Amino acid sequence: MNRFHWLAWVLIFGAPLLPLNASDRIAEGRADVGWAGSWKLSKVRPPLSEPSHPGFLLQGTGERNNPLRRELAEPFRGNELFVRFRLVYEPPDEASEFFVLWLDRLDGGDAAVHSDNVPNIGVHVAESGPLKGRTVFMVRIGPDRTAYSAIPLERGREYLVVGRLSKRTPGERSGFDRFELWVDPKSGSRDRPDAAIENPESINFVHWLGFATGRKTERDDRIHVADLALSRSWSDILAPSPLPAMLTAVPTVPSPGLPWKGKVDFARDVYPLLKSRCFECHSGERPDSGVRLDARNEILGYSSGEPVAEPGKPGTSKLLAKVTAESPEDRMPPAESGKNALTDREIGLLHAWIEQGLAWDETLLPTPRVTSDHWSFQPIKRPKVPTVKDAERVRNPVDAFLFSAQEKAGVHPAPEASPTTLVRRLHLDLTGLPPSPEAVAAFEEAFAESPEAYPKLVERLLASPHYGERWGRHWLDLARWAESQGFQHDIPRPYAWRYRDYVVESFNRDKPYDRFLAEQIAGDELQPYSDENLIATGFLGAARISGNNEDPAAQRNDVLLDIVNATGSAVLGLTMECAQCHNHKFDPISQRDYYRLQAFFVKGQLGNLALRDPSTPNPTDVENWMSKGSYDFYMSEAKKRIDKKAFAHTKVPHTWGFLAPATADPDIERLPVVNRVPIEWDPASLSQTRGRILVRGDVHRPGPEVEPGWPEVLGSTPATGKEMTRRDLAAWLASPENPLVARVWANRIWQWHF
Repeated sequence: MNRFHWLAWVLIFGAPLLPLNASDRIAEGRADVGWAGSWKLSKVRPPLSEPSHPGFLLQGTGERNNPLRRELAEPFRGNELFVRFRLVYEPPDEASEFFVLWLDRLDGGDAAVHSDNVPNIGVHVAESGPLKGRTVFMVRIGPDRTAYSAIPLERGREYLVVGRLSKRTPGERSGFDRFELWVDPKSGSRDRPDAAIENPESINFVHWLGFATGRKTERDDRIHVADLALSRSWSDILAPSPLPAMLTAVPTVPSPGLPWKGKVDFARDVYPLLKSRCFECHSGERPDSGVRLDARNEILGYSSGEPVAEPGKPGTSKLLAKVTAESPEDRMPPAESGKNALTDREIGLLHAWIEQGLAWDETLLPTPRVTSDHWSFQPIKRPKVPTVKDAERVRNPVDAFLFSAQEKAGVHPAPEASPTTLVRRLHLDLTGLPPSPEAVAAFEEAFAESPEAYPKLVERLLASPHYGERWGRHWLDLARWAESQGFQHDIPRPYAWRYRDYVVESFNRDKPYDRFLAEQIAGDELQPYSDENLIATGFLGAARISGNNEDPAAQRNDVLLDIVNATGSAVLGLTMECAQCHNHKFDPISQRDYYRLQAFFVKGQLGNLALRDPSTPNPTDVENWMSKGSYDFYMSEAKKRIDKKAFAHTKVPHTWGFLAPATADPDIERLPVVNRVPIEWDPASLSQTRGRILVRGDVHRPGPEVEPGWPEVLGSTPATGKEMTRRDLAAWLASPENPLVARVWANRIWQWHF
């Protein structure tokens, strides 16, 4: 059984280029005549095959990559060369795209640029023309010599792309100084190219050709290419099927091997194969290779975002690609391991196993669970109050714990402070303000009459509005609150002060902590609606926004990272940033945990949100709140970005907060935002957004989708049958089953007050 799929890639040359009839050579069994060697596949990200599509599936890396290229047997030095290929581009979104076929003198390797005076034909973001800013078909001979067509790239549509490379001055030493492009051409459109470019500095012969992806080609872009052809004839290049003079060249791609008959049994069939050939290097918590095959979650890419195999998708499996690689250097298991390469039957087994859904046996290979024996992750239990020698000193259970620790350490408490010292300590600690001389004298007199003067003063200061002003500042620090966007331009957020006042009032009203969290995490989702709840989302809205980042995906991802990191730090007491790119090295937090937590927030966005209560104070004297420079800069950006009608609308009382159109109160109105480059507000797109693991934290390398959930070490996320919202997250944060939140809050109270 042939181990490889046949791929309809065609190389066409006329008689002057190949002196012998091509069909005769095929008859001799020499399918590679016309090429100098086999197809070269990128080691960074090679092409894959899919049964549902002819040709190759190519995908991006976020950087320059040449996934597929090949050398001609002889350099082409003629005066005219036609090239064609079929293209289906399926990006996951409407972001900017890039993909080209290049023709060059040299190969240059996986990351070679092939752009300096090198002919390229494909798709790119137009920098000029009627479709400026959109992805269109283009042709170029160097970055500065690019012609953009008026044909936009449509997702999922098949195109026939044709190019003509020619020399205006004939001769072997002359350069290919003109390149013309046609998209889905007709036989009569020879003289009407869709785009054309000239460059007298171009190459003068073609020895290599290949496909290239770039920085704008995302990892989950799906680019199908097939039917590549070269010819010296316009009529031949448009031929729908191979002509007698066509020479076929067949590259190799992974195939099912020998078909596996029947249902695959993991324990009987797959486990022995993996154990004997793979587990020596690919098992255990920290495998030498960095890739685990003894845990199904790791095969699915839970720790890296890069699946080795996905259920039902053998055509995109890296596992199959590795065990069927042509090059001994790339093939697994490696020759130096002393293990034999997999047979066709074993390859067929793996193919069938993946195709049938990656069945697993939890008895043989149980899924690793994230656990921790650290005390902070253990369930909260009421401790036994210790007994101390001098029980008369114990006024409350806290004293018992303190005195017990002191007795074990052999130390004694300092003498009680004088009434004068006590009154100053209480005032400075609880309000941040020193007591007046009259207040000191009054306390000294009251304390002399009764020690009860002390707790009464505590209660009076806790009831003071200055208490919320003093201690609200600590929470505002945790919330990274500021009245500007951050980064270099630091454009003001004129109504962010409403969140500051909300925090102060919450402390002064003794708001329960669970309610305090719920309003800040999910205020736009809570019912019934209230302006106070919406203002509370300023906790999420406090994220910084870069005004100069023209990459919309990166700009938005920076905001989401800020929200997750702040929530983890302020509420859970965890520094989760490490898990953006890899499993946390110290805390029991996986990369998947991180992006599951982020999935709670991906459907929302920061912005100015209209308030409803007509009695809401709405001071508009913004000019006097800011320095003259800040105000002038803010107004100049407002006039650039927002038309007068929309800007006038912001006179409606509003706040700076966070809104998810899919889950929030549907009547909440979002108002214009002033920034150099505002984050685009697209409610329909936000509502469809799904959480995904980002490979190495790169927003342009999205991995598998993830459902909203909390870190596994803190308990399983319940399967409710519907997507969880931030209301669910807030409820979990405040639940008795969560061991961290109460501990962190108790520690903050103790730290701030004592």
